[in-house]
Amino acid sequence: MKKFLYIIFVLFFININANAIEWVNLVSPNGRAVALDKDSILEKEGYYFYNIKFTQNGYSNPIVITMQSGVSHPFSARIKAYSEDEYNGLNGDYNNIMSNKTKKLEPVTYDSIVNTCYKTVKEIKHPVSSNLIILN
Repeated sequence: MKKFLYIIFVLFFININANAIEWVNLVSPNGRAVALDKDSILEKEGYYFYNIKFTQNGYSNPIVITMQSGVSHPFSARIKAYSEDEYNGLNGDYNNIMSNKTKKLEPVTYDSIVNTCYKTVKEIKHPVSSNLIILN
């Protein structure tokens, strides 16, 4: 019986670690803090889908937003909002990240948290190789 309980405990612990959300902390050019869920990034149908977490001015609890951005430009849309507890309860389940996709993207400003996250998403999905050789 002790071995069985030990196995259940170990499997539970492994499952918790497997579903851990990896937040990348970023700061926009105007000094606003934002976190990007690195594991949520998905590129499909000419769009990036990803989740960001930030605190709105005047509020103490963070909000998590699923963003949709164009691959070739930072035009973006907020397609889903979560409380932090609700998002953590998903345990890294990104199966429905595209469920509210839209074609109505809006321009973002240079110093916004969305543009900061977009640039990081682009770097993660398409890293620039330092070994490029330019042929003339």
